[in-house]
Amino acid sequence: MRMRTWRRFDSLILIGMLNIAHRGYTKDWPGNTLEAVEAAIRLGVDAVEVDVQETGDECFVLAHEAAIEGRAISALGMSELMGLDVGIGCRVATLEEALDICRGEVGVVLELKEVRSLGRFLEVVRGSGEEGRVGVCSFDPGLLKKVRDVGSSLRMGLIVDAPPREPVRVLEELGCEVIGVRAPHITSQLIAEVHASGRMVFGWGVGDATDVERLVVLGWGVGDATDVERLVVLGWGVGDATDVERLVVLGVDGLVSDFPDVVRGVVGEGLS
Repeated sequence: MRMRTWRRFDSLILIGMLNIAHRGYTKDWPGNTLEAVEAAIRLGVDAVEVDVQETGDECFVLAHEAAIEGRAISALGMSELMGLDVGIGCRVATLEEALDICRGEVGVVLELKEVRSLGRFLEVVRGSGEEGRVGVCSFDPGLLKKVRDVGSSLRMGLIVDAPPREPVRVLEELGCEVIGVRAPHITSQLIAEVHASGRMVFGWGVGDATDVERLVVLGWGVGDATDVERLVVLGWGVGDATDVERLVVLGVDGLVSDFPDVVRGVVGEGLS
């Protein structure tokens, strides 16, 4: 299998195919828990992607949904959250704990959900000593602008369903280096326009390899096949283990999936 050299992700430089665990290793553990993150690290992944919510007392926890057991995270204090069971005996994980576990081991992608105290959020990330290995993404352009306005140097990505009419202008205003677009809306014109500005187009919303005749899997999903040599190519949202081998055959550089063990097995054993 041909191996590619990854472009620099700040201080994180990786070679070959990047295996990213979506919310940790969720085969045996609930997603966004310390157990899932630790299991992913033990498995040997290159990075983990987790979701971040803010509590009522300006702390940060890993959670995809805005509520746990029907109670809004934003209305609960950390002490209250620590007593909640998120599945099979696992408790809510704090952002600090997750970054500490990942320190020196794997890269981290933080998808911001309901986060208000951005200055405090950045303090936590900087305090981890892993700022160069952390990226931030969100569907909320207003939130990303606020992240940049408070002095963040983190690499940022805007996620959208369909691209805005003037994508480069929007990215410039937000200070984003990446735009993530739902796969069906990605066009060669969009990619050419964004690339001309020195930025990248990622795709998302891909559950299989049905788009491979036109697209090559990138960051949040898929992107134009002509960009294979110059872009960091990832697969985001791969939802079925049967897709892994087909995507690897395509020459993708990385996969963000719920089954990093399968990805590891396919890549490690090679393809016949």
